[in-house]
Amino acid sequence: LWLAVLLLNHELQSIVATSSPTTYKLGDYQNLRVNALTSTRTQIPMDYYHFPFCLPEGGPRLERQSLGQWLEGSLIQSSPFVVKTAVEMFCQKVCQVTLTETTFERLKWAIERNYHHNWLLDHLPSAALGVNMNGLEREVYANGFPIGFQYFDKYYILNHFNLVIDYYSMAGTNGKDTTYEIVKFAVEPMSIHHKYTVPSKNESNYDPSEPNDQPLATCPYRQHLHNRDIGHAQEISANGDPIIFTYDVQWRQSDRPWAKRWEIYLTQDRYVPEQIHWYSAINSVVLAVILAAVVRMVFIRVTKPPSTNLETTPPLSINTMTIGDAVRLTRAAIISFMSPAPTSTTSTNDSNQRYSSVRTLTEIANENETQEQMERRLQQAEQLQREERNWRKLHGDVFRPPSSYPALFCAMIGTGVQLTLASMFVVVMATLGSVSQANPGAILDALLFSYAGTGAVGGYISYRLHASFGGGGSQLQRCVRMVGMIFPGSVFGSFFLLNMCLFAQGSTASVPISVTLSLLASWLFVLLPLVILGAFAASKQQERYGGLEEHYPTHTNPTPRPIPPPVRWFGKPFLSICIAGILPFGAIYVELFFIMNSIWYRQYYYMFGAGLFIFSVSLATAGLISMLMAYFQLAFENHRWWWYSFACPGATSAYLLIYSIFYYMPRLELDSLLAHVIYLVYMFLVCMAVLMMFGSLGTLSALYFLIKLYSTLEPEQVDAEEEADAREDGDEDYVVMVDTLRSSRSPIITGATGGAVVDRQDQVVGEDLTPITASMDEDA
Repeated sequence: LWLAVLLLNHELQSIVATSSPTTYKLGDYQNLRVNALTSTRTQIPMDYYHFPFCLPEGGPRLERQSLGQWLEGSLIQSSPFVVKTAVEMFCQKVCQVTLTETTFERLKWAIERNYHHNWLLDHLPSAALGVNMNGLEREVYANGFPIGFQYFDKYYILNHFNLVIDYYSMAGTNGKDTTYEIVKFAVEPMSIHHKYTVPSKNESNYDPSEPNDQPLATCPYRQHLHNRDIGHAQEISANGDPIIFTYDVQWRQSDRPWAKRWEIYLTQDRYVPEQIHWYSAINSVVLAVILAAVVRMVFIRVTKPPSTNLETTPPLSINTMTIGDAVRLTRAAIISFMSPAPTSTTSTNDSNQRYSSVRTLTEIANENETQEQMERRLQQAEQLQREERNWRKLHGDVFRPPSSYPALFCAMIGTGVQLTLASMFVVVMATLGSVSQANPGAILDALLFSYAGTGAVGGYISYRLHASFGGGGSQLQRCVRMVGMIFPGSVFGSFFLLNMCLFAQGSTASVPISVTLSLLASWLFVLLPLVILGAFAASKQQERYGGLEEHYPTHTNPTPRPIPPPVRWFGKPFLSICIAGILPFGAIYVELFFIMNSIWYRQYYYMFGAGLFIFSVSLATAGLISMLMAYFQLAFENHRWWWYSFACPGATSAYLLIYSIFYYMPRLELDSLLAHVIYLVYMFLVCMAVLMMFGSLGTLSALYFLIKLYSTLEPEQVDAEEEADAREDGDEDYVVMVDTLRSSRSPIITGATGGAVVDRQDQVVGEDLTPITASMDEDA
């Protein structure tokens, strides 16, 4: 708690520093600050003063940084560039540097990998001014400006900087004492081979050992340098001519107030139209609305009274046909197209009887239909109707706990809910403006604190769910430990290994040991205790109000029902999982491109309102598709839906991983093994988080849907219908199995692999049940 208070206090100080304006008076000094050099090709930030640049007087001073700034590789330090408020400055010499073999190779390496400067003035990052191929001036508001460029086999450094500063002025009460607020900061870098003026013969006291006191022949008198003033670019070489660093300061008045100064940075001067984000949101909404309509239609159709089935439906006419009737005809036509022809036919008299009851429907569908086509259509309609009733047969198995890894399953559900709440909290705070990219590292800080703070929710959910599966004390403890160890342990282990590699590379992304210990302490002494606290609260609620299984509307049979093989291709779990994962991914793939640019290209993401909307809709889509696929699984008489409902929306993570590897990674042009490893490891962790978030929401949504679905069911009536169908088909073995299940049914079975049989009054009926066969008697 002490560590959390210290980190939160620093975070609040940073927010205040960037959310309140700083006013300056004429001639006030401002120190320009430099951040770490970055490259999209290596993804490895480097210390600014690791390269041969000018040092400030007394050496660089490191600013105090937050945990998020350390983790994202920021290293903000002082610089030798001094700015006077509202005072024009012309070709100010900073220093001159002669490159050695070591510094030349170091600078050449950075230029080849397209490293960029990242300067800050009054908490504003430096935009880059330049000229495009058409000779028009262009401004880039993200990712700084380059340190140099390569032309064939020669390397040039950008050693002159035009600092263009926009200010908003406010006059004092007496018309004097004008104050200035900085609203924009841009840098126009140039490469100029500076030369000193040649001293005349009568200047015998001219001292060439003091270059800063000598005038430069390449700088016009009291004029800002322009691209047309460049005679020769500054080439770099070992032990060659010294590199002279200079800068200009140009002030421009602006009518943009201080409160809106970040708009041009975040929107990149409207480089990407906002309509693209909202088009993506509309696409997501349309997809979610269609899924919701399908789920509602399925729920209404399968829960209608049996008296409205095919055999008792009154004849329809074209004037009385409803939309539901049209949908049923369309669905029957689709099934007819996808299903093979039947291998056997019934008698002509039987078919005529059934034909007489549905003659009007078939005449509407096709007036010229032959008797053979009619027979096939009737059989398909009966098969469809029977599949619609299959879910009713599984009332004694639908809430059976998963037989494979129940503790891991519950831990992943709890972790997914925890990640969802933490992510939603951060996006909401960013939408409200409480967390902004104007404060470096603030979003990462908020995500870490919110994830640690929601540990109690993860422990509570996993404990309650696993207790409903009948897990004992040791199993419950293992489940709770998994919540606090699996995902955070994977993240911390990956971070620690990559931090060692980055430290060997000399990158600023390698955090010091104190930050590593802070992360470890927040995990062991904040997250884990909160997870245990949530599990403890769940256990107390379980003792007082009973378990989650008491809310299930049906009892669980002691003998699992046999699962027949799927008769249709879309009934195979793997194919249906692949199809289901496309839908949530389709809801986010447009916005995903901008989010990936923000992470890997270090661009600003500003449409948090659209992001929040799309994120919410994608979660709703995951829940709806899980409901739908769980029903289809039950329609094929497969009651193993727990892992299935987790995998269907969770397959979105697989598509995200494919997208990041085969589409986005080639755009980055990564040029080192470590860069590829960093990208793949962090994207794998992101996909792991998406898997848990979407999978947990899908599972809980499917559980809620099935509870509502089976609440409309009467098991005794279902058994009678099931036995009647079996006797009509002449399946005596099936009749015996139904009788056996009915006679051996106990109130509720808890436990993933057996255990105690508990009734509604929590009375133990039996221990260590064994499979009940058809030959057992009623005493068993």
